[in-house]
Amino acid sequence: MKILKSFLNYCEEKKYFKLGFNISTFKMKGYDPTIVSLTEEEFCKLRDWDGGRFEKVKDLFIFGCLTSLKFSIIKNLRRDDIVDDQIIIRSGKPGIQRIIPLTPTSQSILQKYDYNLNFITNQTYNRLLKKMARSSDFFDTPVTVIIRRGDQRLSVQKPKWECFGSHLARRVNIIRNFSKNLPLDVVMDISGLKRKDTVLKYLNKEGSITEYSRVLE
Repeated sequence: MKILKSFLNYCEEKKYFKLGFNISTFKMKGYDPTIVSLTEEEFCKLRDWDGGRFEKVKDLFIFGCLTSLKFSIIKNLRRDDIVDDQIIIRSGKPGIQRIIPLTPTSQSILQKYDYNLNFITNQTYNRLLKKMARSSDFFDTPVTVIIRRGDQRLSVQKPKWECFGSHLARRVNIIRNFSKNLPLDVVMDISGLKRKDTVLKYLNKEGSITEYSRVLE
């Protein structure tokens, strides 16, 4: 809906047609989507699993889980972005950087593909992630997710493998880092999160805000 509103505003500015009303007053009811992540056991099983024909997809996903980088950033990484076993993400502003430490596993994935992880499109990646998760047999457990159908807010159950997508890796990274007692500011720096309420949404995934209250004080 946001894209549609932007498109209609653009058309009106170009005088292709006149809407006759202020589209900015039109609001969609929002809701917080269910945040699905992986347990530490599930992550370790997937990391150690022989992916077979899904090996590249698995490696990309594990790399995302270990770095919290978006797919668009991962595919553009180059050897020059690695300094002293850290990924340096440079922004448009001089001197502003995001630094992500590499683990032995994430380092080995980069070396395996000669520091070039740009071998699949985002659409194909998301499609194959679900197939990979289903093929592994680790993610058949049903999870309850909230969906909106018209004005209704419904709870539906689906196998966890259906919830796999490129953004899931970032959720896994954030929750794993909190479980390792990393300070809030470090977790936010690594993940690139800017808002504390976004962090709360991730932690609320397990109903475990109390457990992590130490980092939110």
